[in-house]
Amino acid sequence: MLTSLDKLLSIDLEQAKRRFQSKEASYKVSGERLVIRLDGVSFSVNLSDFKKPRDERVREAMEDTAIELMKRLGAIAAYVVSDEINLFLGSYVPFDGREFKLVSVSSGIASSYLSIKLGRPLYFDSRIVLLNTGEDIEYVTWRARLAAGNYLSNFTNRPFREAIELIDDMNYIDCCGSVIKREWSDSKPSEKIVRKYSAIDVISGWNTIYR
Repeated sequence: MLTSLDKLLSIDLEQAKRRFQSKEASYKVSGERLVIRLDGVSFSVNLSDFKKPRDERVREAMEDTAIELMKRLGAIAAYVVSDEINLFLGSYVPFDGREFKLVSVSSGIASSYLSIKLGRPLYFDSRIVLLNTGEDIEYVTWRARLAAGNYLSNFTNRPFREAIELIDDMNYIDCCGSVIKREWSDSKPSEKIVRKYSAIDVISGWNTIYR
């Protein structure tokens, strides 16, 4: 009978590599309208001691995490609202577009970075969204509408339109989130800098994020 050591020594490494790499999920994504959406897992429970419905410390930490993700994955923009981060990738898609790498690395970076920022273990799941040309602002509008509805439900049980009319001086950054972009500065020589915009301004005034 072969011992464990005999089995280790007898395996053909190249053959095993080819065999099992061929079994890895290798779905690849491509295109210039690719979004990685990260959602916080059980944030309402894990951050229950923070201010409701939106704690400024959490919002700032989420925006910092989005900037870190943009830097690490080469994203051109991010939309941050509530417990989610949406990364907009342009013509550059890292990891040769391998879905499992995009979702695992992005969720790993976000989970570790936000955990350090807020001093407790926090986790994200991650998925890929493939947009058609011209769908990016509509996508942000959809996510903002969902987040705003959840935000307003903390104050009133009224339908969305009625709730808006009942609340004066609504904080649209907390309610609808913010868009973060890497843009060329006006300095000479010009360089890429990070700018933040209220999502409500982007929804009402922009034609596209990819500009």
